Amino acid sequence: MIQPIWLLWGIVLPVAISAAVLLAAAGPWGGSRGRWTQVAGIIGLALAMGTGIWSVEGLPGWPPASAMHRFLCFVLPAIVIIELLATCSRKLRPLIWGLRAALVIALPRVLLHGSVYLVEQPFSEDRLWTWPQELAWLMGIAAVTLAAWLSLSVLQRRGAVIATRLILVVMATGTGLVIATNNAQSTGQMAFSLAAALVALTLASLLLPRGIDALAVGLAIISLAALLITALFFAPEFRLSDALLLMLAPVAALLADIPWIHRRRPFLVGVIRVALVAIIVGIAVIPSLIRFVPTIASELGYGSNEPSPYGAY
Repeated sequence: MIQPIWLLWGIVLPVAISAAVLLAAAGPWGGSRGRWTQVAGIIGLALAMGTGIWSVEGLPGWPPASAMHRFLCFVLPAIVIIELLATCSRKLRPLIWGLRAALVIALPRVLLHGSVYLVEQPFSEDRLWTWPQELAWLMGIAAVTLAAWLSLSVLQRRGAVIATRLILVVMATGTGLVIATNNAQSTGQMAFSLAAALVALTLASLLLPRGIDALAVGLAIISLAALLITALFFAPEFRLSDALLLMLAPVAALLADIPWIHRRRPFLVGVIRVALVAIIVGIAVIPSLIRFVPTIASELGYGSNEPSPYGAY
């Protein structure tokens, strides 16, 4: 069960950090077109994600031993640098997307480093994956992650700022629920930290005169992909179908671009986008919650055949 102290370090602290960093960008140093708010959104979310990982797994050693510690030491700094470069100039867009694609391809290789999937086992010359299988997994994960990333980038360019942020919140919350109910509670807690930080950034951005232009979409997507990869390969009960539903959910938001929907008020179109994503996420969340009910019941003592210490009633 989740410990109450974690709510302080894993929820309250990431919320406070992400909101404080963003609101600090509201001063007169904000610069033209709110570039400081773009930078603040990226840094605030990165610090919140790092805090969420620390609240569950502690500080990493060297070399980092766990998948999320490797994410914290290698992947998180890399995506922050790439996203900060993306705020500098639109002329760098081809280079930026090349760097993003390279990071997405490398992501599962970094997280699974030293695991049974990639390392030959003692007394055996074989590892769990052959080289073709490793390539297929790396390319498949990269394709799914980039599909989600590109879908949200399209929404962002079309001005669906709030809808994009809410979609990320729905994805992070759903990811946390599905992972936590499949015997990977610690990984699920990190997803809840990410969701809380995204909610804080959304609310804080409403207080800024210009709002926030860059939504740190890439940072959020990379973080969600890392959490899903960790759960998929290290939590035996987590299903590939759930990972695909959770990661590809943003693609459903593009269905609102059908002409007879897109012609309606922007607010209504945004609601439809978020609802479509919520439906896809719900398809993964609801069965996981149903399967988790017996576990909760057994922990609370319901359904037990042991006699009650208080006698019959």
